[in-house]
Amino acid sequence: MMMVMIYDEEDIDDDIDDDIDNGDGVTSISTEKIQKPDIEVKFHKSSSGGRTVTIECSSRTFSYKSCIFYRNEGSPHNVQSSSESSVQYVISNANSQHEGFYDCECYTGSKHTETSFRAPLILTNQVEEPEIKMEENGSKIVCSSKNNTYKYRLCVLYKNDQQIQDTKQKNSYNNNPTETVTFDLGTNSDHYNNIPSVGTIVSANDLSDGNYFSCMCYTAEPSKWTCRSQSVTKGGNYLTKPPCTLSKDVDYANKNIDYTNENIAKLIVAIILLVMMFIFILEHVQTYKKELQSHG
Repeated sequence: MMMVMIYDEEDIDDDIDDDIDNGDGVTSISTEKIQKPDIEVKFHKSSSGGRTVTIECSSRTFSYKSCIFYRNEGSPHNVQSSSESSVQYVISNANSQHEGFYDCECYTGSKHTETSFRAPLILTNQVEEPEIKMEENGSKIVCSSKNNTYKYRLCVLYKNDQQIQDTKQKNSYNNNPTETVTFDLGTNSDHYNNIPSVGTIVSANDLSDGNYFSCMCYTAEPSKWTCRSQSVTKGGNYLTKPPCTLSKDVDYANKNIDYTNENIAKLIVAIILLVMMFIFILEHVQTYKKELQSHG
C-alpha cells in the first residue's frame, strides 16, 4: 500500500508551474493530459453498522502517485491511500449529504490526467426518471424532464449499462440547469443549436440494433438522482426500465410536497373522532330525554 500526498487544487497548479519553469534537475509535469482514469463507486458495510463508500480511480496503463476527488464540482476531497494501480477516497458512515456526483484527476508524477467521468453516488430514494428518445436517424439521444418537472445539473448516458458520456464533457449545467439534454452520438460537431449537445465519436457498431442506451440525471431542486430511464435502441424500440425506488415526498405532477399518505391518515382519524362525537351527542340526548320523562 502506498500513501498518497494530499494537495489543494491551487497547490497542485503552483507545483506544476514550478516544475515546468525550473530546469535544474526537476522532473517536469507535461502540460499535455493523458487519458482519464476509470472511476468506480463501491459500497461496504462497516463493523459499526454504518455504510462505507469508496470512490476509486484507477488505470490499466498508469500508476498514479496522487488523485484529487471532487463532489458536485466543489472543493477537493482528501485522498486516504492508494495501491500501485488505484487511488481511493473513503467515506465513512456515508449519508445523504455525501450523495451527488464524483470525479477525479490524477497525477503520475510527470503527467496529469483528463478528468474522469462523473460517477453517481446514490444513497437515498430517487426521483422520476427522464424521458428518453432517439432522434435524427439515431445520431442523437434526447433526455428530458417529464412535464418540465425538474432541471438537471448533470446527465449521464449509458450504453448497455456502461457509462459512455456525461454532460460535463462539453457543457456544464451545474450553474445553469436545464430540462432537456441532447447527447450527440455522431462526430463531434454542431454544438450551436438551441439545445446544448455533448459530442463524441461513436462507431457504426455502437449504433447497431443490438445496443441499447439509457440516461440518468442529477436534479437541481431537490438535489437528487433520477431513476434510470427506459432503454432505447437505434430502431426506436424501448426496453423495460429497471426497478427503482422513488422518493415518497415528491409530487411528480407539480414537484410539490405530496402529503397524500399523511392526509389519508388524518382523514381516517377525523372520521373516527366525528363518529365518536356523534355517539357521545346521541347518548347525551337520550340521557337528557330520559331525565325529562322521569321529571314529567
